[in-house]
Amino acid sequence: MILTIVAIAIFLFFVFRLINYIKSKLPLTSRFRHFLFYVLPIAELLSWIGLVLWFFAEVYSSGNNFMLIAVSVLLVIFTIPSIALLKDFIVGINLKSQNKINEGDYIDLEDVKGNIIRAGHFRLDVVDKQGDANSISYSAIRSHVIKSQSTHQRLTKVKLSFSFEESENINDIVSDLRLQILNTAWVAAGYEPIVEIEKIENGKVDLKADIFTISESYAENIKKMLDKYFGL
Repeated sequence: MILTIVAIAIFLFFVFRLINYIKSKLPLTSRFRHFLFYVLPIAELLSWIGLVLWFFAEVYSSGNNFMLIAVSVLLVIFTIPSIALLKDFIVGINLKSQNKINEGDYIDLEDVKGNIIRAGHFRLDVVDKQGDANSISYSAIRSHVIKSQSTHQRLTKVKLSFSFEESENINDIVSDLRLQILNTAWVAAGYEPIVEIEKIENGKVDLKADIFTISESYAENIKKMLDKYFGL
């Protein structure tokens, strides 16, 4: 039974990693993406809690005193760091549910000001105007006043051009380009890029993309990443 629990634990770990990976690749609506943003962590937490309780029930019912003592010692050892992580997790879920933090938003945390590039389960990653990334635990910012500015008030619309070899699957290229733009760290969350065919001539297809980002200076980073991805 212990091996079964271990196998399920491994399965759960990879399933939730896979779901988060697929979530970042699919062109989801901003509302549904925000829904998954805080629901998935809760579902994962409840799954792990259920698995741990099942494990302890199996150990207790086995009547193996040595294993029961060993598990109790491990429980004591991991309790303190687990409480700290759980506090970060709960504060993070609370902030996400109140829509106070969203990837792409500009926030002012008094000591740190910048754009949210990643809102993880336990920490918030913010990049400032100098391009430096700061990782902050949710519990550390709980007592700070979060001044969040809506992205549409600070957005800059940039135009990028791309040239591809003419092919029959140009519509797939347009879809892939739109998806890869959304997956870059500098594009405003919830704002769909506008990708259109500009012209087709001499065996080349020129595409133009209107992208919404926090700063015009990010356009070069987006262009370089997309050129590298498509081998342009």
